[in-house]
Amino acid sequence: MAINASSLINSYFGAGNSLLSEETRRKLIALGIDPSTVTSEGQAQIIIQNAQKARKAEIENLPKQPEKVCSGSVSSEIELMKKAKELATKMGLHLADNLTLDEILKTISEEINTVLNSEYTDKSKRDLYKLYNTELGAINQSYKVTKENEKAVIMSMNMSANINKMILGL
Repeated sequence: MAINASSLINSYFGAGNSLLSEETRRKLIALGIDPSTVTSEGQAQIIIQNAQKARKAEIENLPKQPEKVCSGSVSSEIELMKKAKELATKMGLHLADNLTLDEILKTISEEINTVLNSEYTDKSKRDLYKLYNTELGAINQSYKVTKENEKAVIMSMNMSANINKMILGL
């Protein structure tokens, strides 16, 4: 049996990891996994199954997109901060510049509740504060969606990190 240069080169460089079938190599690459890090077909199949399960779980845990929240789009926290400050200004509230969005929303909510629950509030002011309450509800809903999306991104990053650790054997 003769050894030719082609077989020596292939064996030296791993021949593209000839232990794996072409289909398995394609699946690994599609999942963003380097096939050269896998030592056997069985290990590759386990990694593929785990990665697919992780992606499926990731997709299932993503929050559902809301139907029309704050003009039909999910607002960033900065935009929500601006809207909350505008609402506070309309209500005549003077807020410190260093308040967080949570603190601003809480202050606005407390003021609305105070006015709506007061027996001395006239009808026109009560109606105006009901509109403010509706606007506050829209801001709160957008903020909730923004926080859920933030959590989903962090969860996705953690999942990717865990998959990478598993693949690298760490």
